[in-house]
Amino acid sequence: TRVSQIRKRVIASAELMTRRNLLEAKKQILDSVYEKAREKIEKMNTAEKTALLKSLIEQGNKEISAKYIYASKQDEKIVKGLAKGLTFEGTIKCLGGLVLENSDKTIGVDLTFDTILLELRKETVGGVAKNLFEKK
Repeated sequence: TRVSQIRKRVIASAELMTRRNLLEAKKQILDSVYEKAREKIEKMNTAEKTALLKSLIEQGNKEISAKYIYASKQDEKIVKGLAKGLTFEGTIKCLGGLVLENSDKTIGVDLTFDTILLELRKETVGGVAKNLFEKK
């Protein structure tokens, strides 16, 4: 009957809206998890940041034969101290980290914290969501 069809549509519409709301709530929780990671990076002390930047320079040098280095304004002093054999080319706008380039500036390695967090999010979002929302 017509009433039965209308009832089914209303129920289906309500279920769809509930699913959308649930997905949006889950997305906000996931965003919060990654925002907390970002905040932790921002609050790193100098020793932690120095060790991380040193490690990033070493990693980048394994990927390319680096000649030039760029860093955020807040990391400039640390990076200049660590960048033995590299030419500091200037500051870049980012949360932190660095970018390396080869001698003719045709190959670069982006090791900014922004890019690392973005890649990490892409790689881990499924597992994080599973851990947060899977019924136990």
